[in-house]
Amino acid sequence: MQHKPFRLDPAGPAIGYRSFTVGAPLSTHWRRASCDEVGCASYARGFLRRVNPSTDKGAAQAYYIRHDRSRAYSEERQPDGWIVFAFKPGTRCFTEHKVRIPRPEIYVARAGDWRGNPTGEVRRHVRSTDWIEDFALNQIKLKERLNRG
Repeated sequence: MQHKPFRLDPAGPAIGYRSFTVGAPLSTHWRRASCDEVGCASYARGFLRRVNPSTDKGAAQAYYIRHDRSRAYSEERQPDGWIVFAFKPGTRCFTEHKVRIPRPEIYVARAGDWRGNPTGEVRRHVRSTDWIEDFALNQIKLKERLNRG
């Protein structure tokens, strides 16, 4: 279940706001990594997978494990009908690991807020210092408007 973020009701229209983000998208700033590379505990110590073959999901998991030729395992049926698959240390786990690629973050300032960008203005800063300056100038403008009332 995914929760929506808590947001206060805005005091004005989206056009009256600016949004500042720093990003490192998965598609450009991350890559797949091996269990060994990330120090995966399951890889280092071995791991168990307990599945319920009486459900569609559990039956699919058991089928996958039994037909996956890249991982060695032992199998034990439990009195409750579940199956425990045991994998020895050094076996690649089932988690897809990622590591950060050493690329600079993406610094963006855009018109609008979470409701949208009515003007379409997007400024992508090349240097973090430029983004920080843009953010600071925006804060100064906000404080001046607040002080004026």
